Amino acid sequence: MKIKTVYIYLGIFALVIFIIILTTQNSINQSGTKETTEIMPNDDIHKGLNNGESPGKGNVSNNIIHQMEMLQKAVEENPDDTSQVKKYADLLASAHNPEKAVELYKTILNKNPKRIDILLGITIAYYNMRNLEKAEEYTKRILEIDKNNHEANYNLGAIAAGRGNTAKAKEIWENVVLRFPNSSVAQIAEKSLEELGQ
Repeated sequence: MKIKTVYIYLGIFALVIFIIILTTQNSINQSGTKETTEIMPNDDIHKGLNNGESPGKGNVSNNIIHQMEMLQKAVEENPDDTSQVKKYADLLASAHNPEKAVELYKTILNKNPKRIDILLGITIAYYNMRNLEKAEEYTKRILEIDKNNHEANYNLGAIAAGRGNTAKAKEIWENVVLRFPNSSVAQIAEKSLEELGQ
């Protein structure tokens, strides 16, 4: 079966978004207390926001608002166009509306339950909502389809770390490095392992 190039790029995009999310989350220092310094992502949605300023209608660029309105209209007019539904869901997830994003992702899964790119999007959305149980559930669904999926294997470690189980995260990420050497995910896992060691 030939995989369309768009799915490869969508998978890479989902991984990049997940990595950005992981690196901007509050880190836990050795004493177990959370550090409160977060850097606002410098993307189209967050451009112009100062640290500590919450996103809202007043500080979202007109371009993004227009893009969201156009995608919403396209989805309403043709809910069977899964590429438009995914674009809209991805934008909603990036714009801090993961609940709505999950709803849209699930409409795509109803048509094709084995779409790994959609399962990854749902995993990230649930992770952002701090619903680690659901994030793990969807990650395991990915691994049932493809046990060698790099992102899903890495994400299991991120979910374990999110739960405070650093030993389990370390075990998973070490396994990622061994199983997928020289991959971008192995490099991310090595970096994550270094951060656990701090």
